[in-house]
Amino acid sequence: AFNIRGQASGIIEEKLTIKLARFKESFKISSEDITLDSSEAVITIENLENYSFENLKVELSSNLVAQTQEVSIKPYENIQIKIPLDKEKVRGMTAGTYLATVKLSKDSAKEIYESNIRYLERTGTATREEGAGFFVISKVIEKRNEGNVVAPVEIVVKKDVISRLFTTFSSTPDQIGRNGLIIAYTWRQELKPGESLRVVVNTNWLIPIALLLVI
Repeated sequence: AFNIRGQASGIIEEKLTIKLARFKESFKISSEDITLDSSEAVITIENLENYSFENLKVELSSNLVAQTQEVSIKPYENIQIKIPLDKEKVRGMTAGTYLATVKLSKDSAKEIYESNIRYLERTGTATREEGAGFFVISKVIEKRNEGNVVAPVEIVVKKDVISRLFTTFSSTPDQIGRNGLIIAYTWRQELKPGESLRVVVNTNWLIPIALLLVI
């Protein structure tokens, strides 16, 4: 309480309320979800007090992003900090929740906050096939995990009982099955985000042609 003395009004008693707020309790930190297509992460800082913070230092670190900058935030204002993402790095990470550490400091006051950045799931695989050659036929089959969760993939190559005799593979198949005159070769693998399963199939028809010429 304090008194104000006026020439006409005399002494007036007033009250002034002073709020003492802890630095850590002055802010609220939140973050937006990101996806495989996101180009930036967004962190929101909310000022919970009727006070303007000038030159507030923000240090952000996580497996997804890292950045340091200074901001000013008005009373009860929300500001968004947008941090560019390394898309190649993000593509190689598995979907889930990643902890972001946010350190706020001004003069001698400093506090550390934690916020979760959710990396939302997306599944998807891409298949690529290439072939070349006439007498020696080479075929490349590749399946790539374009999502951000572990994906099981399967490559199946079918050959008849004649062509299989002159066919080689870049890797040993996980399973070989037969249905009549058709032989099925199967490769299976669980791919992490960004990984590929690649099989090269070479069929050499020069060998039987040479044998026929000799005969």
